[in-house]
Amino acid sequence: MKSAEAFYYDIDGQRVRLRPSDQIAVARSADVGDELQVEFSTLAADAEPVKAHLVLIEASNMSAALTDALEAVSGLQPVYTVYDGSRIVVLPEVRVESSDEAVTQEVRSFAKSDATDVELIKDGRKRLVLRPRSGKGIDAIALANEVYETFAPDVSQARFVRLVRRPDTHGKTAKE
Repeated sequence: MKSAEAFYYDIDGQRVRLRPSDQIAVARSADVGDELQVEFSTLAADAEPVKAHLVLIEASNMSAALTDALEAVSGLQPVYTVYDGSRIVVLPEVRVESSDEAVTQEVRSFAKSDATDVELIKDGRKRLVLRPRSGKGIDAIALANEVYETFAPDVSQARFVRLVRRPDTHGKTAKE
């Protein structure tokens, strides 16, 4: 797998590099086991909400054991800082669109192949939604990039939630 620094997403044909954030998105409902539940609940209670099921936690505040437990159940999603200073939480889903039906068919065949670790979760004539079986956002970035570089569809992008700081929210994060 590529290093985190090698990840990017594409905007109008331009690669936008992703810089790892000090925060990580954590699924509130992740089952970390009884031993780690107190630590997990304490961190989640003070965390910044992203969506109903995700919160942002400073990665350095989590013990190695908690990080490992969350990683094992796909309870962590990466957070990156992008060119404009906003942050994105990468979710484990990839949208692929192509005006060329032959390209769409190639991607469809790729996704359905036993040789891939990909699920085809939405199948349209010109639009597909793929999901890495790992359930990890970092694998969705790699998948989106692989599809784009291999098949050249019009769009191949991991799903993400953009978090921006707005002056009128007194430092609180607004979601786009």
